Amino acid sequence: MRTLQRYKDSIVGLFLVLVGGFFYQQTAGFNSQAAVFPKIILAVFIALAFLMFVINLKKPVEHQSTVLVYPMAIYAIILVYTILLNLVGFYIATAIFIPGMMLFYKNFKVHKIVLATIGTIVFIHLLFVMKLKLMLP
Repeated sequence: MRTLQRYKDSIVGLFLVLVGGFFYQQTAGFNSQAAVFPKIILAVFIALAFLMFVINLKKPVEHQSTVLVYPMAIYAIILVYTILLNLVGFYIATAIFIPGMMLFYKNFKVHKIVLATIGTIVFIHLLFVMKLKLMLP
């Protein structure tokens, strides 16, 4: 168990390499022009995951990261946001999500929270609804 604990970041890196390889293989069915960008992004993803795998193999035990609280909390907040998108729509979900993230990162200045929320919603509305004529959920 101690060996597994020591190499957990390397195991994650190896897992990410495998996931990236799977998705890279999935691009084989794409049109050749449409596959260029995903292949580039996936190649960078795989290279960084492999780098994570190699670096963490050499890292001493005492330097291994054990804190997963923040990434898991952010994951949970984003998960709630995606659920809210389907339940109440983009505008309300985003009006909850942005202040929630700002408060999570300990930004308590009300004027910044209000400006960031309104600015983001207005910008996305102007770009996607007004210019591109897309419907938001």
